[in-house]
Amino acid sequence: MKKNIIAMFAYLLLISQISCNKKDIDPPVDPPVDPPNVSLLAEEGDSPVWSPNGKEIAYIYDYENLYLMNSDGSNKRELATDIMEPPIWSPSGDYILYIGHSPSTLWVLVRLDANGDNRIILSGDTTKPRLASWSPDGQKIVFNTWNDGGPLCIINTDGTNLHTVTANVYTPETPRWSPDMNTLLFTMGADSDRDIYLIDSDGSNLIRLPNDSTSETHVQFSNDGTKVFFCGTNYLWGSDIFSVNCDGSGFVNLTSNQEFSSSPQLSPDGTKVAFLSHQSGEDAALYIMASDGSGQQRLIGSLDGLYGVSWSPDGKEIAFGSGQKIYSIRVDQ
Repeated sequence: MKKNIIAMFAYLLLISQISCNKKDIDPPVDPPVDPPNVSLLAEEGDSPVWSPNGKEIAYIYDYENLYLMNSDGSNKRELATDIMEPPIWSPSGDYILYIGHSPSTLWVLVRLDANGDNRIILSGDTTKPRLASWSPDGQKIVFNTWNDGGPLCIINTDGTNLHTVTANVYTPETPRWSPDMNTLLFTMGADSDRDIYLIDSDGSNLIRLPNDSTSETHVQFSNDGTKVFFCGTNYLWGSDIFSVNCDGSGFVNLTSNQEFSSSPQLSPDGTKVAFLSHQSGEDAALYIMASDGSGQQRLIGSLDGLYGVSWSPDGKEIAFGSGQKIYSIRVDQ
């Protein structure tokens, strides 16, 4: 009997040692705020977007309030109380664009001065806009709508010359301008079968890019406008980050060694891609890699998930949301 008790005690001690060793090997992955390369910017908020000059970050607070803070997290102030999608800075940084709501409809395109003054509804109450982006010269806005077949529309930034580019789109994400403004990039189709399309900004020359049996999301032009970066999902094996030339050639899987990768975001100089990857039971981890897929590096993970990745204009920091908080992490360049 004494031998059995001793044996049981030894077994429990061994299990305890294994458990302690495992804790040493697999530490928690919540975003730390003590290491010098990570900063907690906001105790509550999501969808951070850096200003073009790198001095401020716009974000959503409490689901529908547009807030602005300095890039170090100081001087938080409210700009609007009716935001419904992430804010969008104008290329000059003079304005913030967002989808808001009015008394008669839930969907209006709103332009604000960067300090929150001069709220102007650009689209009117009947268009029901969503998912907008500025042209590179800051003079036009492209957006999708909920009305009349979900067309892509373009409007001047003063609210004039609203017109349809192409109808029956119902794109589930933001359309993008090419750097020369001649082409629009968007996806179209059901969540399980989205395809990438290009169309001239005057509505001509609609082209579908080959999709290699995946559903495409998070499309983005390369800085020179010759390639498209995107997330491709096959619901049998997961998702990866890809690139393809705008003529449909050069289809490359950039993250074939990852388990589940999504949300690619090119760095301002176009040489790196930040993306999220789900591996080894984590909700998400933030990675960066070179734009050719080399040099993949894990930056940080979180038990609460990561989302809303935004590069600083100088490419030295990345802001992101996690657990309804906003952090920034410095990136070695």
